[in-house]
Amino acid sequence: SIPAHTVFDTKDWTQADDGYWYHNSIVEPGAVTSSLFTKVTIGDIETESQKTFNIIIYAESVQAEGHHNIRDAFAGIR
Repeated sequence: SIPAHTVFDTKDWTQADDGYWYHNSIVEPGAVTSSLFTKVTIGDIETESQKTFNIIIYAESVQAEGHHNIRDAFAGIR
């Protein structure tokens, strides 16, 4: 595998012990958050075919109203 380095926004986002990144505030309907990451650099590239790659994003959301924090909100749907 090729080593990669990602620059994450740790002002507005926090990575939890479960590996997920959480936005630090409630996101209002229709609002846009800051980007989770701003830059990805990859290490030594040996072939032309390695210069192209995909970044796959998985997102989940939950209704925050009525909960004290994100963990309580997600626990309510399990």
